[in-house]
Amino acid sequence: MLFGRFLESRPLEGAGEWSVDLPEDSPEAMEIVLNIVHGHFNLVPEKLPLMRLYNVLTITEKYDMTVIVRPWARSWMQGVKHQTDNAHLLCVAWELGDTEVFETMYKKITYESMIDLQGRVVFGHLARIWKPGPEGYNFPLEKIVYLRPPEVFETIAKHRQALVSAYLDHFVLLYRCLKDGCRYMKGYYHSSPDAEECNSMLLGSLVRCLAKGKVDITLPNPCESYRGNVESLEKAIGAVKLLTVHKPSPANQCLKRIEEELAKGALAAGVTKSELVIVQPEHRGYLEKQASKTGVVMAG
Repeated sequence: MLFGRFLESRPLEGAGEWSVDLPEDSPEAMEIVLNIVHGHFNLVPEKLPLMRLYNVLTITEKYDMTVIVRPWARSWMQGVKHQTDNAHLLCVAWELGDTEVFETMYKKITYESMIDLQGRVVFGHLARIWKPGPEGYNFPLEKIVYLRPPEVFETIAKHRQALVSAYLDHFVLLYRCLKDGCRYMKGYYHSSPDAEECNSMLLGSLVRCLAKGKVDITLPNPCESYRGNVESLEKAIGAVKLLTVHKPSPANQCLKRIEEELAKGALAAGVTKSELVIVQPEHRGYLEKQASKTGVVMAG
C-alpha cells in the first residue's frame, strides 16, 4: 500500500519524516483475511454483508493483497450488488474491479444524491432510516474514508450541480423576465392590452408548479440553492403547466413560444446528462486491472 498508489503521498527527498494515516483493522474482517492467508478456507464465508466486505477489502488494499480474495470475489459481489442505496457499494466495486456495478452506482449517486442542511452531498441512509427512498437520504459521502476512487465523489458533486443548472437555467430566465415585466423573448409574442395580466398568470403558474416540486425559483440563486436530487428535479419540471389569459391561437403564440424555448432547454439538459455521467478512461483502466486480479467478472 505504501509503495503502490500511495507512493505519490511521500514527501520529496529531504522533506522530513514520511507518515501516512492508515485505517484501523476491523477484527471481524481481519479474521477473514487471516483465515485466507493461513489456508483455513473452510472458515471463509461464501457470502458477506456489504460493510463486512468493505472492511475486508480495506485491509487487503492496505497491505496490497486484494488478489487473495479471488476465489470468493465473485460470490461476495453477487451477494451485495443489489444494495444500490449504499455508496460503499461503489467502493467495493472499485476495489474488486466490477465495472458494471461501479458505473451503475456512479450514475445512481449522481442522479439521486442530495444536499443536506450542512451543505454536504448525501446518498443512502445512516443507521436509522427516517424516510424510505432518495428523499430520506442522510449519509454524507464525506464520511467514506477508505477505498475512495480518486476524485470520483468530488466529480459526482460537480456533475449533480451541472445537471441542476442545465435543467433550471431556462426556467430561471423565464421567471426573471416575467418578474421584471417583460415578455420571455421580445419580438416573438403578440402584444395586447392585457399583457400584464397574462404575465402575472404565467409568473404565478410557474412559481406554484415548481414550488410543488420543492424548487424555489424566486431565490437569488435557485440552481445553487436547490438541495434535491436530479431525478426529482426532472419530475418537477415535467409537471410544470403554464397558464395564460388567452388560449394559443394564430394571433397569440405566447404560450407556444415559451414552451418551445423550455423544450429546447430540456433537450440541452438531456445532452448534458449523457455527456457528464461517463466513467473516465483512467477509472476504467484501474477497474480492468483489479478485475484481472480478483476474477470478479466472468471472461468472455
